Amino acid sequence: MSGCLDVTSGSPGAGTVDQTIEAARVSGATTLDLSRRRLRRVREPVRDLTHLNLSGNQLTESPDWVGELTSLTNLYSSGNQLAALPDSFGNLAKLTQLRLGDNRLAGLPEWFRNLTLPHPSPSEGQPAQRTIREPSGPDQDLERLRRFRRKRSA
Repeated sequence: MSGCLDVTSGSPGAGTVDQTIEAARVSGATTLDLSRRRLRRVREPVRDLTHLNLSGNQLTESPDWVGELTSLTNLYSSGNQLAALPDSFGNLAKLTQLRLGDNRLAGLPEWFRNLTLPHPSPSEGQPAQRTIREPSGPDQDLERLRRFRRKRSA
């Protein structure tokens, strides 16, 4: 897969996280998989990433620099210990997949209500845009996110 640098445990590209990020910079990778590395924090990777996988680590907060990855379409950060999301995530206008399950999120920030993600159209089977804008409390937002994820994985 061109533009992809997979660093999951046991993969050919596995090395230290710093070596992996540097290799991604040099190669111009657009996909970076840093999943299941027991990371507590991650330094800023390549600016042109379209896919970033930080799932299965020990992150307690998402780095603010993720919101500066304006080309990002897929962000996976499930299975961490995130309690909140930075407001900078609201800048991810091209985001089409956001996976945040199995974290400690107490609520979702205001920008989440304006996030537009593809939603399958039942009549045509083609992706359509769906914007979440309904005013509600954090518990309702989390439940809406769970329902959205279940629909997407079905």
